[in-house]
Amino acid sequence: EEEEEEEKEKEKSAKTDIDEELEKKREGVRKKIRAIGKMARMFNVLREESEGCQQLRQLTDDGQLPKGVLSAGKMGIVEAIEGFEEAKRIDADNERRPSTDDSSSVRKGRRPSLTRQADMSALQQFGVQ
Repeated sequence: EEEEEEEKEKEKSAKTDIDEELEKKREGVRKKIRAIGKMARMFNVLREESEGCQQLRQLTDDGQLPKGVLSAGKMGIVEAIEGFEEAKRIDADNERRPSTDDSSSVRKGRRPSLTRQADMSALQQFGVQ
């Protein structure tokens, strides 16, 4: 009787091992199918939104699309382009040429013209005319 129970246990164990192995293979196949589906969606987005992708590539430094944009679909591309345009708008102040105010005269060795009374009084206090 003990031998029969041991054999039954071994059979259960073997079946369990086989079931686990089959489940691992099934899960591997599922992952591959999901990956293929994801790639198909990204290629569809590339094909349908080629103009937006090209515009986005031109905005990047390296000419490549940012990671995750294609998997986000059309809205991901639109949002990425808007993000670049927003950054460009915000950075416009930094991109302007320096103004030709009196600060440039300081660099040339000339004394800046002072317009505020407080600045004038501070200079007089130190004996500068």
